[in-house]
Amino acid sequence: MKGIRLSHGAVFVKEGLFTVRLLPSGECGASPVTYESLEWELRAEPPHMWEYISEWEIENLPDGGGEKIRSALESMCALTESKAIFTCEEDFFKKAASFKKLPREIERELALLMAQGDESAREKLVCSYLPEVSAFIKRTARKDHSLELIYRLVASLEKTAEGFDFQQEREPFSRRLAINMKKTLTEYIADK
Repeated sequence: MKGIRLSHGAVFVKEGLFTVRLLPSGECGASPVTYESLEWELRAEPPHMWEYISEWEIENLPDGGGEKIRSALESMCALTESKAIFTCEEDFFKKAASFKKLPREIERELALLMAQGDESAREKLVCSYLPEVSAFIKRTARKDHSLELIYRLVASLEKTAEGFDFQQEREPFSRRLAINMKKTLTEYIADK
């Protein structure tokens, strides 16, 4: 685990393929930029604007910051245990094509199991919508489908699945997912 602390208090931590950001407000989650991109951009900044921090410093951040970072990394790594870890853009598109959309009745059953904490049900439900994420990227991002954007959209898919009521009939999950992916893409473009 390695980290960078910015002068305004934000901390970016990388472990494996994942980068997490802890804001001074205490909010912690997936970083909008990869650790490597941030590191590259900071080389042009004066040394007093940022610093590298050790694993010990990360673990001992005030106000439970270390625990928040560890928790965020663990939730991101939950995908690592599934088939949803991607080494490159082509790998994502290949894996996404291997999944099929599930019938609505099965989605409802999986959603009930997911609400009870069943991680395999969550994984099956999320992975069944990877083809939609793939199609969205091909349709909207054209040439700019970096691995960072892919992971952001997969995180958006997970968040949407966790907050969606699959038992209701009025709105299909695909519609809500499309809205959230458009928002994620807009944020990604703004961050660039």
